[in-house]
Amino acid sequence: VMMRLEQRLPPGRVARLKKAMEADLRRLVLQLARDKELEGTIAIPTETWQSRAREEGRKETPEEREERSAIRRVGFLTKNYKVQFWYFELFEMFRKLMMTSVVTFIYTGTPAQVASGLMITLIATLYTQHIRPFADDRIGDMQVFSLATQAFTLLYGLMLTIDDLTTLLGLQQSFTEDMVRTGMASFVVLLNTFVTAFPVLRKAATMLKNHLEKKRQAKNLQAAAARARQEEEEEARA
Repeated sequence: VMMRLEQRLPPGRVARLKKAMEADLRRLVLQLARDKELEGTIAIPTETWQSRAREEGRKETPEEREERSAIRRVGFLTKNYKVQFWYFELFEMFRKLMMTSVVTFIYTGTPAQVASGLMITLIATLYTQHIRPFADDRIGDMQVFSLATQAFTLLYGLMLTIDDLTTLLGLQQSFTEDMVRTGMASFVVLLNTFVTAFPVLRKAATMLKNHLEKKRQAKNLQAAAARARQEEEEEARA
């Protein structure tokens, strides 16, 4: 088809057509790759902001030098995220702004204020878990867990606010309601404690996994050496 078009169309128009076709093909391939990655059919490695000139043993192009300079200046805003989610830091700043400033002026001291914060946190948790924007999955897991802990804390705060209104109305609370509130308080304290301990536990689990892997490799080497000695002895007897 392209050969026929080259014969019938001017060279400039053919070049523009090729460029458009390449862009469409690239877009289709990327969409197919994303679909297959979601299905678990193929695994696509995470791409981060870095220059590949040194790895490929060549000089950087002007575009790569400009990109490296930009990353050095504002890279702290994007380097922790996958390339396609470069904007996620802006999303995080907007979420924090909503939680620290906007929610403060919404029905101060009422259940609606706590409920607004809970809604914002739940949306951020679901969105972060859905797109998984962090280049390091461990940081992403920690972010989702922290947001979930904040959501449970706000839920407990909503319960306390409603309890205060109930007390002001002179209504009595049952023993079951007291037990639920106490259990929820203990659960929230445990979650917030675990947020601090989570990185330490994750590091300990990684160290244990590496230690067991080294022991397994050493055991395999010993077994291979034993088999080699046994084969040498059998050859010597023969």
